[in-house]
Amino acid sequence: MTVAWVVGAGGLLGRAVTRQLRETGTALFSPSPRFAWQDERLLPDQIAHAVADFAHQARQAGAWELYWSAGISGMGSPEPVMAAESRALQWLVDRLVNEPTLGDIPGRFLLTSSAGGIYAGSTETLVDESTPVAPTTPYARGKLDQEQRVSQSQIERAHV
Repeated sequence: MTVAWVVGAGGLLGRAVTRQLRETGTALFSPSPRFAWQDERLLPDQIAHAVADFAHQARQAGAWELYWSAGISGMGSPEPVMAAESRALQWLVDRLVNEPTLGDIPGRFLLTSSAGGIYAGSTETLVDESTPVAPTTPYARGKLDQEQRVSQSQIERAHV
């Protein structure tokens, strides 16, 4: 069995992911209390406790999936908002990597975002994964930063 955690389950994409997981019979984890996204004094500890609780449920299930579809940002968000969102993602990734229980069982991590903006400054007629990124807004630069944080983390080697 697998337990899944959709971080950002209340948002547009997160609700869709959650609905699909429910339809496939996947057990869902939901941390309590809800994260205080706007309070960086509380958020790191909330994330730490949630990861520990998630790891406990994952150990019982035998496998885990985590979908990051969260954020406090929108397309027009300024740089400080994007930086705060990226810090929250980093805290979560760091906790996942350092949670020994999760390393002992099969797991997956998926970073989702509306990151099409990272190609907004491209001069290419057709854009695909091989197109050089050309972000033009704080939102696009923030989403690119998040992709880089995850790809540079040890999460792939540690768990997935």
